[in-house]
Amino acid sequence: MTVTLAPATDLDRSVAPAIARVADDPIPRYPFGTVLTEVEDELRQALSLLQDLSPHPRSWLPWSSIVKAPAPERLLPHLRRLGLAEPSNWRERLMAAAVVAALEEAGVRDE
Repeated sequence: MTVTLAPATDLDRSVAPAIARVADDPIPRYPFGTVLTEVEDELRQALSLLQDLSPHPRSWLPWSSIVKAPAPERLLPHLRRLGLAEPSNWRERLMAAAVVAALEEAGVRDE
């Protein structure tokens, strides 16, 4: 069986540059826009990672991270957004450490 391709039409020629441009650019995460700020979008990624983990923090978070130095400066806006920039108890310290670990795992980098 032989497959015959139709000859290129004017429409094919007119959309070819657009198709080539799309092929070169990655598809945007939110093609129709979003109300999330950049910090909130990064938090969304990190919190999704945390949601997928075991419900028992001891199984995935080293306790040493709770007593380590303060969070990196670049992650403070994220912690402020969650109200965890200045944890007042062990639970908040644990949550802040988990968020920092998840943000780093999600690949949040310096701008």
